[in-house]
Amino acid sequence: MRRLPLPRKEVGLTTRFLSHSAPVSNRKGTVGPLSALLVLVGGTCTLLGALGMPWLIDSQIWLYWSLTFDALNNFLPLWAMLIALGLALALLRRGTSRFFLSAASLALVVALIPIGIELSRMPDRAVPGSAKGIRIVQFNALNSNSELDAALVLALYSDADLIMVQEPNGFRSLEPSLRAAFPYQTPCPRSCDAVIYSRLRPLAADYATAPGGRHRGAGSREDGSIGFASMSLMGPDGEPFAAIATHFSWPYPPMPVLRQRDAILQGMAQLDRSRAVLAGDFNLTPWTHEMRRLDAEIQPMQRVTRALFSFPANLKGATYSAPLPLLPIDHVYAGSRWQLVSAERGPASGSDHYPVIVDLVMPTS
Repeated sequence: MRRLPLPRKEVGLTTRFLSHSAPVSNRKGTVGPLSALLVLVGGTCTLLGALGMPWLIDSQIWLYWSLTFDALNNFLPLWAMLIALGLALALLRRGTSRFFLSAASLALVVALIPIGIELSRMPDRAVPGSAKGIRIVQFNALNSNSELDAALVLALYSDADLIMVQEPNGFRSLEPSLRAAFPYQTPCPRSCDAVIYSRLRPLAADYATAPGGRHRGAGSREDGSIGFASMSLMGPDGEPFAAIATHFSWPYPPMPVLRQRDAILQGMAQLDRSRAVLAGDFNLTPWTHEMRRLDAEIQPMQRVTRALFSFPANLKGATYSAPLPLLPIDHVYAGSRWQLVSAERGPASGSDHYPVIVDLVMPTS
């Protein structure tokens, strides 16, 4: 049978339609494997850390798990970096799932909120030279510090009144060189957690250990025992004040850290906290619920080291520096009678921690 030709106009329309129509695809939005992995790791750790909120603080069972999850919050800047990198890679990939982009953005916001809260609570600063004050160097010197020349330079040229040292074993070999500049120090038994070196003559100097609880390893740091180096000094206003240095354990296992926090508060219960100074390596970052509880319970003292990143300076046992410090774990608390002039990170001095240098003043009127 003979086919009839299509009308010329219809052929033109059909051809034009086929030539300009977009290819039809049923492919849904996809996610690159690296993007998915980065967001999955960072997002999961962030959300688990959110479970560290002390919703059921009266429950001993939940208290343990709350503190366990809260330990993840120490690394929130790292989780935020992983999520942000995964999100950036996903945005560069065409056709990424909108659900993935939304979920990653939400996880990033959750990670950044506690960091933003810390940055928004910067303490007021006094005008330099407006009153008499003291300079404090807070330094975890690392027991195995092999660059003691750098640590000595820090001590002698920081113009400090007090150097509050944790892991002091290596640093103590510098004492003959320090004696002229810092003639006074707290006693240190065979093994101590902290030593205070002072340019100022103390009224008293002591070292004590608060025993641990019943968690594990009786008499060890894993049990929650903690040492305090303390000095009573004359303040700028002619009245005495207490300076205390200490060193917390790592935040996991969690119960010993809880015991150490309680020991800090009990040990300072008889002091005039409005005039006291407390410094140390707390092994806690400001975006953990545990540090925020300490901030609240130690009032009228306030933490003057806000988002001051001090760890790591280098990798333990390594001869090269870490790319950047990710964790603010070295802190100084000052009573309400003190005013902050400056708080800054000092130069690398052979330890895996950067020193923290704080200037405080006390108005005399």
